[in-house]
Amino acid sequence: MEIEDRPYVLSIGGHDPSGGAGITADLKTMESIGVQGMSVCTSLTFQTEDHFEGLVWMTKKELKKQLKPIMEQYDFSVVKIGIIENLKILKWIVKSIKTYQPNIIIIWDPVIKTTSGYKLHKKLSPNYLKSILKYINIITPNWNEIIQLTGEKDVIKSASKLSKWTMVYLKGGHNESNIGMDYLYIEGAETVFVPEYVSSQQKHGSGCIFSSALSSYLALSYSLDSACVASKRYITEYLDSTDTLLGIHFQLL
Repeated sequence: MEIEDRPYVLSIGGHDPSGGAGITADLKTMESIGVQGMSVCTSLTFQTEDHFEGLVWMTKKELKKQLKPIMEQYDFSVVKIGIIENLKILKWIVKSIKTYQPNIIIIWDPVIKTTSGYKLHKKLSPNYLKSILKYINIITPNWNEIIQLTGEKDVIKSASKLSKWTMVYLKGGHNESNIGMDYLYIEGAETVFVPEYVSSQQKHGSGCIFSSALSSYLALSYSLDSACVASKRYITEYLDSTDTLLGIHFQLL
């Protein structure tokens, strides 16, 4: 596939020096699947795949300087958002994106804590979050993140409740009763995605990679259900690619 034939997908997130998570991992995923990935950096992190020392957030002015030229020059099918400083910055980002390209699909992977345990957000306001979700098409929280987004303990009810404002793809990697079983909620309606098999491996940045895979398949005009299935297969193969916390992106074209 020639580069001019590939749909453009934008990743907005942090820079991880190990390349296992954040915008670097997103771009690897996008390249492997067959879309043209571009990025806006929200933060510089100081980490490896198993150790997190801290980060520096980009200012709104610095974000605007990155976002403006590429949004004006390129027509993006999908944008995937990863770590952000706070909900106010998230709201500004999604409203800015919609101003440039009103029909773009926005996917938010709500990273609240790093793989190594570093908390990026101590408290989120569920009510303020609702005012942002109307600009977002899909969120992809895991079992632990959905609780922190809603402040409620019942994971399934929390995901279903949030789906009143946006589609929720609930990742099941932390679902102790059904490991690897995922759920998609659209206005309360539930679709279950059963894993072909459950990988015994864990990977740094797996959440980033799943959401960037979903972004890529949607940009390639897969239906939502087909994109979810393909992304689940992609991340399972990535988990099994090595015995370490850093995996290999296989070419799937």
